Amino acid sequence: MKNIVCLSTSPWFPYPTRKQQVMSRIKDSRIIYFNPAVTYIARFKDKAAAKLAKEWKKGAVQAKENITVYSIPPVIPFFNRCRLINRINQKRLSVYVKKVLKKEGVKDYLLWCYSPTSADILAHLDHNGLVYDCVDRHSAYPGFIDPKVVDGMEKDLASKADMVFSTAKGLHEVLSAY
Repeated sequence: MKNIVCLSTSPWFPYPTRKQQVMSRIKDSRIIYFNPAVTYIARFKDKAAAKLAKEWKKGAVQAKENITVYSIPPVIPFFNRCRLINRINQKRLSVYVKKVLKKEGVKDYLLWCYSPTSADILAHLDHNGLVYDCVDRHSAYPGFIDPKVVDGMEKDLASKADMVFSTAKGLHEVLSAY
């Protein structure tokens, strides 16, 4: 059986999004699905983030027969403004991902990413292939981000991917250049 490690931007529960729909349709693979990171400060501002920030301590949840869901530890904020912070977060995340994969007995896997921030985890994970599934223009999000930083991460991720999916013509036009 093939293995897929999915670094998502949407929690598996409670509301299904495109990420869960795509992963649920892949029947011939074992999928380790990682919920998105919550920053140390977001959990103080938002009840849903506070709940998700505690989920990682609970360990695995079996979402479907072939899909195991893990939440990840909180991360340092402002990673969409400062690439160095993102690199620190992604290195820490890679340690956690490796620990989970060892526990699950996963050695060979396809890495499936939904966020440009994943560009900085690539050097730390020994994946056999890379998919970037772009569902949004991440640099257009409001909040504490620097569009140039996010676009740079997206360029790095897309240019290293073996396959890139996009949900809109405008995204396709930008990503196909990489």
